[in-house]
Amino acid sequence: MAIIGASGGPISTAAAQQHLRAIFGHLDAIVLGQPEGMIQVTPGLITADGEITNAGTREFLTGYLEAFAGLIGRTQKAYA
Repeated sequence: MAIIGASGGPISTAAAQQHLRAIFGHLDAIVLGQPEGMIQVTPGLITADGEITNAGTREFLTGYLEAFAGLIGRTQKAYA
């Protein structure tokens, strides 16, 4: 599993994600630990078409998805 969130404030999604990590840990879920995905949404960050306007945020999200794909690959090998 991967936990990522976006909020208008700098730490709102961090608090919610901490609770989710505790719940998923109780369920023995395999959860991506790093990088943690916390996006602060600002006006204009995401267009009506879903495009991310900030290059740094786009790069972060690309890296996040690559890390998640790596976790999936390692998990598949472990359970194959």
